[in-house]
Amino acid sequence: MVPGVGYLPVEQRAVEGACCLGIRRADLEIVHHIRHSEHPFVRFDQSARVSRRPPTEPWLYPRDHYLAVFDEHTERPLYLGRQKRIATPEQRLICHARDRGCTRPDCLVPGYRCEVHHAPQWATGGRTDADKLFFACSYHHGAASRGELHTVVTTSGRLGWTNGTSPPTINHAHHPDELLHGDPDPPGPDET
Repeated sequence: MVPGVGYLPVEQRAVEGACCLGIRRADLEIVHHIRHSEHPFVRFDQSARVSRRPPTEPWLYPRDHYLAVFDEHTERPLYLGRQKRIATPEQRLICHARDRGCTRPDCLVPGYRCEVHHAPQWATGGRTDADKLFFACSYHHGAASRGELHTVVTTSGRLGWTNGTSPPTINHAHHPDELLHGDPDPPGPDET
C-alpha cells in the first residue's frame, strides 16, 4: 500500500457517494468516478477519505433517493409472472416510488428496510409483476405469510391490510400529502 493513499471499499462508496468525501477534495469528477467505477476499490489521498464534517456545498446534500421516471425504462422486464419469485431492482424502485415504506397502517419502517410482498401471495399463485408487489417490513410480511394478517389491492392500486374482522385500510404514514389534505371523500353522518 502506498503511504498516504487509502482505499474505500464498495460498501462505503456506493451508498454515501459525495456525502462521505472531504469537502476540499470532492468535485464532480471524483463523485462520477466513485459512482461509475467497476473496480471494488477506489484510490484517494489520505485527506480525501472520510470527513466527519457535514458537507457545506448544497450539491453534496442527498436530495431524493430516486427520481421516478418510467417512460423510457431500460427494457428490463417489470412483469415476470411466475418465472421468478424475487423482485428485481427495477421492481423495488417502483415499490419505493409508490409505497415509500411498509404498507401496513401506522408502520413507519422506510422502504430501504422493507421486503417485497406479493399480493396475492406467491404461495397462492401470486405473480412477480410490478403492480402486484408492495413493501412490507419483515414483521408484517411474516405475519401476512403466516395468515395472521390479510392483504388486498385496493381500487386505488395501494395495498390494504386487515386482520380479517375489519375492512382493509392503507398506510398514510409515508404519504404526508394525504395526511395534510385528508380523505377527499369522507363518509357522511349516516355512513359511520
